[in-house]
Amino acid sequence: MNVSGAVIGSLAACLYAVRIWRKVEKANLATWAVVWVLDFVGLYLTYATGNHEPYIQIGWCFAATLILFAIWKRKGDWRWTRIETVTLVICIASVAVWITGAAREVAILALYGYLAACFISVWPQGKDYLKSPDVARKSAWMWQVSMLSLALIITSKWLMGKFGIGDTLVYYLLLGLNAIMTTLCMRKAS
Repeated sequence: MNVSGAVIGSLAACLYAVRIWRKVEKANLATWAVVWVLDFVGLYLTYATGNHEPYIQIGWCFAATLILFAIWKRKGDWRWTRIETVTLVICIASVAVWITGAAREVAILALYGYLAACFISVWPQGKDYLKSPDVARKSAWMWQVSMLSLALIITSKWLMGKFGIGDTLVYYLLLGLNAIMTTLCMRKAS
């Protein structure tokens, strides 16, 4: 189930890259550059906290690379805002916290910083969804598929008896983030 969830989540993100490549979707190169960094930091920190099966993070890194390449190749917009700055600063701070401490507890603290950066990074997209519910509904599938993949991974962890922070914290919080984004996408226009 863990691998299935990772494959499903990664394929959805890869489909998003294809949609960008085909010019069906537009994306901000600056935002996705930060997301790319976040995905690799998340992979490393998840592994550092004891999760030696971070398959979905590996898939996200691969998919983010494809998305970034598609945006760059299709000459996507470059809009660097305060959100990208804050996200990047928190991400770098998380890595710095991890590097300066050797204990697993330090890695968990760094993981919290990574998760905060993830939540902040979707803020511009959430604002766009509030402004344009019709556009938001077109993106709902991506968040819903991500929720399904995270639910599969959480179930897999339960079945394996892995309940530790390094094993499940990231997945629970990202499931919540995806639920929030899905709700924004599915709301009716006012």
